[in-house]
Amino acid sequence: MTTPDQGMPQEAAPSGSGGGNGIAIAGLVIAIIGLILFFMPFAGLGAAVVALILSIMGVKKAGQVGGAGKGAAVAGIVIAILGILAGGATTACTVACGAAAAGQAAKMESAAKEAGYNSFEEWQQAEPEAAGAAAAEAALGSMEALGVDVGEMQREMEAEMKRQQAEMEAAEGGDDEVGGDEGEGDEEVE
Repeated sequence: MTTPDQGMPQEAAPSGSGGGNGIAIAGLVIAIIGLILFFMPFAGLGAAVVALILSIMGVKKAGQVGGAGKGAAVAGIVIAILGILAGGATTACTVACGAAAAGQAAKMESAAKEAGYNSFEEWQQAEPEAAGAAAAEAALGSMEALGVDVGEMQREMEAEMKRQQAEMEAAEGGDDEVGGDEGEGDEEVE
């Protein structure tokens, strides 16, 4: 005997509504992975974008299956957005630093060619001081391009060097006097 409670349509409906929402779970898991990988340029950002898409799809599917997995999908969206922000910042910093390094390398190669060498390495081996000065100049240019106030930095470094030099001179002068006193004190003690 078959009753309406045992029929196929009624069995399919409860399993469909209570069967879960795999897309929502996948979105949540990938969002967590993306947030953990935020420090890896492009990887964390990519995972977070995929997680956001899956989590949005999970919210839509939750509406179709009676709300199953909606909490996981919403959590996936929130975590994915955090992952996108963190991964995006890491990726942007990586790209900016890479561009600055490439610019500096190009400047050093150009300076080497102007000095009559085929490469910066060749120039560095032949004239290390001149090549080092050119590299330092290129680095300062890159720092200025990134918004660093190089002039202020140089003034601070010069002031610190003068302060340290004055301390060393004072210590050298003080050591002679202290050393003489210690020598006399040692003789009296012995």
